[in-house]
Parts: sequence; C-alpha cells; structure tokens
Amino acid sequence: MSLLLNGAKTAIIAGTVLQCIEVYTGESYTFPFSFKDGDGNPINITGWTFATTVKWYNCNISYPTVQSTVEDIIISNLTLLSPQPTPNPPTGMVAQSFSASLGTGFLYVPSGINGGQTLTVSDTNSLMAIISLQVTRTNDYSKTDVNIEPIGMIIRYI
Repeated sequence: MSLLLNGAKTAIIAGTVLQCIEVYTGESYTFPFSFKDGDGNPINITGWTFATTVKWYNCNISYPTVQSTVEDIIISNLTLLSPQPTPNPPTGMVAQSFSASLGTGFLYVPSGINGGQTLTVSDTNSLMAIISLQVTRTNDYSKTDVNIEPIGMIIRYI
C-alpha cells in the first residue's frame, strides 16, 4: 500500500525518502491523497481511520544549482524544536476519506501550522513540520493494522 499526496516533492533525509510539500505561513491548505496497490489500482479505504501528529524542526532549505528534476531540494541542519508547540496536532488539522471506495481522502492543514514560531524572512531558514498520518484499518484476518505515513511540510516565511 502506498500513500500518494498530490503536489508533493520527494526529499531524502538521512537516507529516507519523504514526501514534502512547501507551504507559506498564514495560509491553510487542503491536500488530496490516494491509496493505491502495487499495480496502481485504488484501494478501498472504507472503515479506515486517520489521525495526525506533528513534530517541528528548524532547518535550512536550498536547491542545487543544477537540478536533475524539479523536485530536487536539499534539507540540512535539521534540529528538533524544543519545546514542541501545543496543541498537537494543531487545532483544525484533520485527515479523512473523501471517496472511500476509490481510496481517496484529504489532509487539511490549518494556517496555524507554523508551530508558534516567528522567524525572520530568509531564503534558507525554514521550519519543517513532519506530519505523521496514522492509518488504522482491519485486515483480512480481522486484526487491526496500524501504520504511520510521514509527510514533510516545509514552512516558508513570507
């Protein structure tokens, strides 16, 4: 099963591939997502539940001078923000199915995703919010499966 988030860039952090989306402070976003099997067919997500949590990090974002693809980004100096903002998830953040039989849903990210941070505008300094989308479902053996899908939100300051 794979989660595909519309509009995502692919970043590699510590050798792990992560879907990342760049957002701007003060704006809210609704991101469609879909679940597909290995052949690209929709997975019926009827009865699945979704929950979100967030961890905030300070980081530097840059782009290679020669990009092999439009998705190339460089994330460096990733430092866990301490203390972490509350509430977690931010008030209003929600993930839910839209068309369960087609395996589609959405993640709504409210404008308060900035983690309570006020930083100066910079080309490189950013805040990264790693949103964990917890998916709970019952498998074919009547057992509960729980998996966590990480999504990177690169918060840009305007």
